Amino acid sequence: LPSCVLPSSYMRKKSNNDEYIFDKYEMLQVASPRHHELNSEDYDVFTLVDNNGLPYNWEGIMKQWEYIFQEKLKCLTEEYPLVIVIPMISKTTQLRIIMEKYMELAFDKFNFPIIQFIIEPLATTLSMGKKNALIIDIGFNGCKITPVYDGIIIKNGITKNKFGGSFLDYVVNNFIEKKLDDDDVEMGNDSDESIKTWWNSNTWIQDFKHSMLQVCDKDLGELERYYQEQETMYLKQQ
Repeated sequence: LPSCVLPSSYMRKKSNNDEYIFDKYEMLQVASPRHHELNSEDYDVFTLVDNNGLPYNWEGIMKQWEYIFQEKLKCLTEEYPLVIVIPMISKTTQLRIIMEKYMELAFDKFNFPIIQFIIEPLATTLSMGKKNALIIDIGFNGCKITPVYDGIIIKNGITKNKFGGSFLDYVVNNFIEKKLDDDDVEMGNDSDESIKTWWNSNTWIQDFKHSMLQVCDKDLGELERYYQEQETMYLKQQ
């Protein structure tokens, strides 16, 4: 099991650019409307990866690594190898730039002795002890299906679409806003206030998806019969 899990976003204090928050629970505490004494409006939320899951905020990544190795893991980086899992990138030039940035951080800043890159679908396949797999990745930025055969990613077999968790957040948020008056509930969907947007996405929208949007192992007909039986039993008890 991992010793440290952090989100791909962080908070930075507006009045002090050297003050960062990387731990999700600390971020939730600062963003919570119930903790106004923490002066949450003095913080902004920043991301480390773009909409395609590719790293771009290298200063933020460096600060996050410092937090991971010094505060959470408390280890000497020069004594450990480093493995980085990166998304499938079709453009060779873009992939080379990202790898060079990672190597610059790993060797020049943190003094790692060795670094290895593994493509995400292959890493998932190897983690299951397999060399052939069909990797279905439904994430925040969309859905991607990648075939892996004999330890090789079949690039011309990759299928994608843009509908993922972020699109679902957007639809749910718009639906709720149409149903509720602004006077009754403040949704906090002001694009200028990143901390409110982050808070919504990580609290009530996430809870809604967990509680209301579920995958059932029964087909629709069987599921309808089940609920009809439950309703009949309830009415008999009454």
